[in-house]
Amino acid sequence: MLLFSVSVAAQTVYSDDKLDAFVRAAIAVEALLDQWIPRIENAGSDAEADRLRGQATQALFKAVERTEGITLAEYQEINEISRNDPDLTARIAKLYRARTGQ
Repeated sequence: MLLFSVSVAAQTVYSDDKLDAFVRAAIAVEALLDQWIPRIENAGSDAEADRLRGQATQALFKAVERTEGITLAEYQEINEISRNDPDLTARIAKLYRARTGQ
């Protein structure tokens, strides 16, 4: 019985509003990555690449924090859980397609 209780407690149910906020934040993160990755890859040195990675990380965090309806911690949690939860991944993918047409 203890295993059942732990398993049920570990499952988190996210509202459609929370997942929509996650998707909006993920779209913002994706756009920033498209800007930052080439800059990092074309850095003139390892030190410059490290500096740019730090700046990119801060920009990504700020993009998530500016997204209404989700905190950075919630974003990171949903991102992590979705990696091993096909149902959650499917819900996110459906919302992503609705927002982006992809």
